[in-house]
Amino acid sequence: MRPRQNNFSQQGLLAYALRLLAARSYSEKRMREKLSLKGESELVQKTIEKLYQLKLLNDREFAENFVSSQRRMKPVSNTALMFKLRQKGVRPEDAAGLLGEDEEGACISLLSKNSRKWDGIAPKLAQQKAKMFLARKGFKISAINKAVSAHFLAKSID
Repeated sequence: MRPRQNNFSQQGLLAYALRLLAARSYSEKRMREKLSLKGESELVQKTIEKLYQLKLLNDREFAENFVSSQRRMKPVSNTALMFKLRQKGVRPEDAAGLLGEDEEGACISLLSKNSRKWDGIAPKLAQQKAKMFLARKGFKISAINKAVSAHFLAKSID
């Protein structure tokens, strides 16, 4: 780990934060961690406040973007998403309402992407493996059962 460098001025910290935000969005917690490596805590606090004033830092928007990205790229359960958001420093009230109730849809999407894993296996065993796969992703059993039934019913019709 690099030693802490406390030689950035207020302007230097703000410029550093802007460079970070140009690449991707950050939660307040993660931005604070990054800035703390470069400057004194008083200057970090002032920089965070300035970023909020400029509307460049917003945990709610960060959470929305993160959830949308996760749902597209690597679907996981709402529980797993909430855990990841908490790890990134997003408060539960900022994440409230973002996760929705459609875990079944996420299960079906994940099954469709991974269905080749169970090709050539007996249908009962394939369903069991699919259920275990989704359970490891943290989905609720009710969503898993509905999604697996729908997926394998559609597959048998094809």
